[in-house]
Amino acid sequence: MLELTDDGEGMVLDESTLGKSNGVGLTNTRERLQELYGTNHACTFSKAEPQGLKVNIQIPFEKEED
Repeated sequence: MLELTDDGEGMVLDESTLGKSNGVGLTNTRERLQELYGTNHACTFSKAEPQGLKVNIQIPFEKEED
């Protein structure tokens, strides 16, 4: 799992906002995760305390064959 946290203003965390974001960064990230991992990934947003935003990304562990 990869966790990113900042201490900025944060953002409104409701499904109507996150699910319909027109931002290039979030859209590209969602599309790339879907393309690479299908349904075998997760990307979640939550509030950081005392303020800010926390993003968790889970992807499957892959090991290269020798």
